[in-house]
Amino acid sequence: MKRLIVNADEFGLTQQVNQGIIEAFKKGIVTSSTIIVNMWAFEEAVRLACKNPNLAVGVHLTLTSGKSVLPKEAIPTLVDEKGFFFPRSHLLRRLFFQKIRLSEVEKELKAQIEKCLQSGISPTHFDSHEHIHIHPAIFPIVIRLAKDYNVPLRLPAEEIYFVKGKFLNFFYFKYWKKKFLQVRCNWAHSHLLLHGILTTDYFTSIFGIIPNQEIKISTFKLLLKNIKDGVTELMTHPGYMDERLRIFSPHLCEQREKELKVLTDPKTKRIIKEENIELINYANLKLLKGK
Repeated sequence: MKRLIVNADEFGLTQQVNQGIIEAFKKGIVTSSTIIVNMWAFEEAVRLACKNPNLAVGVHLTLTSGKSVLPKEAIPTLVDEKGFFFPRSHLLRRLFFQKIRLSEVEKELKAQIEKCLQSGISPTHFDSHEHIHIHPAIFPIVIRLAKDYNVPLRLPAEEIYFVKGKFLNFFYFKYWKKKFLQVRCNWAHSHLLLHGILTTDYFTSIFGIIPNQEIKISTFKLLLKNIKDGVTELMTHPGYMDERLRIFSPHLCEQREKELKVLTDPKTKRIIKEENIELINYANLKLLKGK
């Protein structure tokens, strides 16, 4: 049986992203989302989640964007003098040189989860911004949290698809980055099994299509036609552009609207039906696995 979780990341980022996610849920194929609790439109996302109880909502943990939930005095190695997280490249360097106290990482991530719970949302799963939870130093912390809160965890071992007729340079950075992430996720998967933490069988997104392709029906058709038996997560980022998004993720601005258009296109639903794919969410995953 082919089962698909279509997750919309960064619920709560901006009002325009919230609008896109709810539209993709109501009119399209999105079944699940992950809320980012330290961003501009978190409170609105909570209200929208309450109005749409069939939309599964997990926590999009972050250590690389926005202001921390805890005060900067409580986590001085994680944030700058204004209380904002360091960019991912800076965080990775600090982790490498052991300038990050891992106890602070755990406190901050737990505070983000608790903020979600206090808002009235019981998270269905955890993932993270820029997949930072897969870092070897951070992953054991996230495993403990997933176990404590009894939720599944995303493993972004992305399926890679090559476009016919396109030449792939051996030194193509995106490909090797994906392969490296796959290796890390294979290592992480054994730890999830050891601790009894659920995850999907497969993970995919448009980022796994190499070389980069225009986002259109044919792009998603390639992904959907390659869905395998078992449970797959399809990561998406629907939304509408605004000035805050241009600052937060300029490389994803136009892509969000294009993804939204495809996710709500009747042709996409038709492909899912033709491929005998059942749409589910992370709450269903716990039922399927008997947890």
